[in-house]
Amino acid sequence: MSPVPFFQQVRQVGVLCAMDAAPERAGVAPDEAALCGLAVAEMKSLIGVEGPTTTALVRNDERVGDSGTLVVLLHATLRDAPPGSVLALSASLYRARPDVGAPPFFVAPPQGVVAAGEAVPLEDARGALRQLLAGVARAIRTNR
Repeated sequence: MSPVPFFQQVRQVGVLCAMDAAPERAGVAPDEAALCGLAVAEMKSLIGVEGPTTTALVRNDERVGDSGTLVVLLHATLRDAPPGSVLALSASLYRARPDVGAPPFFVAPPQGVVAAGEAVPLEDARGALRQLLAGVARAIRTNR
């Protein structure tokens, strides 16, 4: 079992995503649902088939309140980075179980994807998502 109580007794991992873009980049920002789908796919790959189920969550999803759910809050923001743009990705964790304590600090450092053009191709975010989620997946796998 994981020595960190926060990662114990996780039955499912839910990924909840929020995409934010600077006004000048709003029209070229990655689709929130597509980005979330890519994050779910990467998390599943990192956890492995023997791990808990991993699904995308939506705002006000009742599974957020399930004591067996580990919620990964993925925040993406697209900003100008002349001559192109940068997609910044960060993650935070949530459990609806006060008995397991607060989530650990610094599970994953933020990641950035730099693009030469206005838009960041979604596929270019795969490696950054993998790095961002690897520490969370490692803690979950330790709990098996």
